Amino acid sequence: MTQTQFAPHPGSIRMVEVQADTSRDVPIDEVPEDRRFVYLKDGVETYNPDEATERVPIVEVRMVSVDQRGNLVPKDQAARLVVYEIGPDSRPLRHTTMVRNTR
Repeated sequence: MTQTQFAPHPGSIRMVEVQADTSRDVPIDEVPEDRRFVYLKDGVETYNPDEATERVPIVEVRMVSVDQRGNLVPKDQAARLVVYEIGPDSRPLRHTTMVRNTR
């Protein structure tokens, strides 16, 4: 299969810490290659770029840290950290939830 030509990344990823109301722009060359894009095949994520029919750049990452009740708290006090990866035009791409091991 011939690999589809995709547009380049716009150049940076905005990292937002929701609970701290802070953000910073990270130049794309400081982001690992495998964290710059989400690859899709017919609308479903694929981890094989050669199979992709669409490559969506990650342009924003929102980190939300919450306690057991769902209240915003600093990361070091969080029971859960949810990371949202967002594409152009605020397109939701994927999210990951990390849970603190309290043992």
